[in-house]
Amino acid sequence: MPIPDLTTRPDLSRLDVRQTLPARKEPYWSLLEFSRHLGYEKRASKRVSWVARFRTKTKTGKYRQHRLGDADREEAGGLSHADAVTAARAWFQRPENCRIAADSYPVGVRRNLIICPVGNVFTIGHALYDYVEWKRIAAAKAPESDTMIMFAEHAAGAMQIEQSLHAGFFSDLGISATDVRKTPLAPTNLAYTSYLLSVAYARPFHELLTTVLPCYWIYWEVGKALRTKGSQKHLYQRWINMYGGEEFGKVVQAVLALTDQIASGLRASEREAMTHHFITTSRYEWMFWEMGYQQEQWPVMW
Repeated sequence: MPIPDLTTRPDLSRLDVRQTLPARKEPYWSLLEFSRHLGYEKRASKRVSWVARFRTKTKTGKYRQHRLGDADREEAGGLSHADAVTAARAWFQRPENCRIAADSYPVGVRRNLIICPVGNVFTIGHALYDYVEWKRIAAAKAPESDTMIMFAEHAAGAMQIEQSLHAGFFSDLGISATDVRKTPLAPTNLAYTSYLLSVAYARPFHELLTTVLPCYWIYWEVGKALRTKGSQKHLYQRWINMYGGEEFGKVVQAVLALTDQIASGLRASEREAMTHHFITTSRYEWMFWEMGYQQEQWPVMW
């Protein structure tokens, strides 16, 4: 059956919204920071509570959850939304939690991302931004809360890890931040990122999922293949270590498992659409690598 397009989440800061939410076993979660969440628990027993959770450093990435207190009934000692946020942040900062919690990252903050428009030139920084934007849209359209959280955290990882890696490459190659900001995006790169975003904005979740799957999967397979050989050039070896490593492999396996799960419930025509996007962006991945190898430029410049 078609995957529902859930682009909105209940605004837990509003009492009138919370009062209309139906009771259920799973709390309603809102994102405070990546890997840190505030939840509103509304059980059939009519008991309502604020809860918090954070992702742990364990291999499975399990969450640790904690009840903060009663919700809504402030006259009887219940916590308001603002009180719950304060209590959640205090709980996150406890030493015993800091020792086991996965890294967090503020929502909406793009530290160190190189974004500097130069007239109408589309730069390398914009390409990185578009990649993060795709993941933000994927999180918004995700049919389940766990999927939403996964892609939100992938977006944070793209901002932190890849930007750090790329910045290191630029420094080692003697390329200044000004050079990066002024370097126009090559035709293939512009076409590739534009395709990703056009599908992300216009098509349902199961289609946008397969547009970026080759980026995950091909990088991992190439990284694994190169890891067995290694490289004497430290720049290449850093890339190999990242994309051929165990941590990135876990990310790819999670996306592959999600793709299989989503596809199993779709009609044949919907799976065909997924296959079409996967083949298209696989071609773009080959073109992307060839673009760098050939040092592709615009045939007409002015």
